[in-house]
Amino acid sequence: MLTLCGFSVSNYYNKVKLALLEKGIPFNEELVMTGSKDEAVLNATPLGKVPFLRTDQGSLCESQVIVDYLEAAYPAVPLLPADPFAAAKVRELTVFIDLHLELVARELYAQAFFGGTVSQEVQDRARKQLTKSIAAFKRIAK
Repeated sequence: MLTLCGFSVSNYYNKVKLALLEKGIPFNEELVMTGSKDEAVLNATPLGKVPFLRTDQGSLCESQVIVDYLEAAYPAVPLLPADPFAAAKVRELTVFIDLHLELVARELYAQAFFGGTVSQEVQDRARKQLTKSIAAFKRIAK
């Protein structure tokens, strides 16, 4: 049985969880926070980052590596179209989201999710970049 380790505020955790659910793969979940110093966690993910996936063969870390593994190991329900160009367009969307939406929005997480504060300068910069990126995403996500 696969075990997905991490926490639900992580978009990378949710990327893997969504792949597991879409493919209909049974799995367990284990709450693990980023930065854990637990030896078992560090053996599975050397930087203590989440998500990571425990399999019968060992552990995998990095969300895209995990999704690629799931796609190869469980091919019955593909996440990508068979057509190479269509599959590349799907990958284009996922990379765009990671780099131009999630990475920018991450600067606001302290305030949005953890009770911290973010300077007005950071908020303004993120708002400007997200506005630009959302408009661009709408163009490629047709």
